[in-house]
Amino acid sequence: MERIAFVTMGDSRDVRAWSGTYFHLAEALERHFKEVVRIGDFTPVTDLRYRIRASKARLHGQSDPAYRTLDSAKAFAQQLENQLKGKKVDAILAHGSRQIAFFDAPCPVYMLQDCPFGSTVGLHVKNASRQCLAESDLIERQAARHAKAIIQTSEWAREEAVKHLGVAREKVSVIPLGANLDTDVTYDTVEEVVDNRGRNECRLLFMGVDWDQKGGAIALEATRILNKEGFPARLTVVGCDVPSDAENEPWIQSLGFISKGSDQGRRRLQELFKDSHLFVLPTRMEAFGIVFCEAASFGVPSIAPNRMGVPGAAAPGQNAVLVDDCESPAAYAKAIRTAFENEDGYRSLCLSSFERYKKELNWDATCRSIKELMQAHAETGQNAA
Repeated sequence: MERIAFVTMGDSRDVRAWSGTYFHLAEALERHFKEVVRIGDFTPVTDLRYRIRASKARLHGQSDPAYRTLDSAKAFAQQLENQLKGKKVDAILAHGSRQIAFFDAPCPVYMLQDCPFGSTVGLHVKNASRQCLAESDLIERQAARHAKAIIQTSEWAREEAVKHLGVAREKVSVIPLGANLDTDVTYDTVEEVVDNRGRNECRLLFMGVDWDQKGGAIALEATRILNKEGFPARLTVVGCDVPSDAENEPWIQSLGFISKGSDQGRRRLQELFKDSHLFVLPTRMEAFGIVFCEAASFGVPSIAPNRMGVPGAAAPGQNAVLVDDCESPAAYAKAIRTAFENEDGYRSLCLSSFERYKKELNWDATCRSIKELMQAHAETGQNAA
């Protein structure tokens, strides 16, 4: 198992595509396989029939994106065949289902998802039309039948795949993803990084482009509660703007969007992680959460909700404290205070966070697991079904 094709909707050479996931995964795959054929930049069908269909959806306040139609999935199969022509590969690793659903593959196909579309439909497509939902389900089930194996990012996503895709549980493997931000923290420096944060105040980091969906109001109110209780806490917000009525609070700092696509942006994000005591993200819908991997890579524990696929990236007692009362600012405030006030416990959690990143939450670990799965199938001639 030395030559594979890596199939993505966008360009895996573009660090901005899918928040850098395509890029970082492709780079890691090239370290673990002799040859990786990158295939991407698929073009959806946007003919007159689609434009009429999309217009009807808009009239009802609904979305019907071209890249999720049955016509586009069939077109993607032809585009995949054209891009793969003349190239010999032992297996195909496809992110998502749309490119492979109607593709007559000459070798085993592995489908990688953070979770099935139906599990987080509101996250991917707002107000999806009935036709969009029906065709997305059909496409995904078709791809799942054709795939040798399906890779999900958490145990929650695995169960969702069994439920939504109609496949046997044994066909679904769980492989966590990695961090999309390079870290300069090492085993030799992690303790120094943790100690340099000091203990005068608890610096919290919130990061996300959608304030509401990522639970920004919960993080803000939790910080307000802590300060009212006399517990000095400061919240730094990256990726979105805070509400105007909170802008002048002395304990909040809003930095707006910081791009990972520039050296300056990456350095600034690295500084923020290293300087923060805890990463707080009360997200309302999350299939995995790569940002939790990024926090761990700097020895920063996460305070996160115990919902959906979050525990796959933010494991309680290893690199996170999970909150069961997911919508309660008071519950988050209590979790933050408890994690920080026990100095020895906090330091231990920082070090175990970094340890989990080094062992599991990095792209080389992801690719080793993917290659082991492919080799196991090749050696046994297993035909997962």
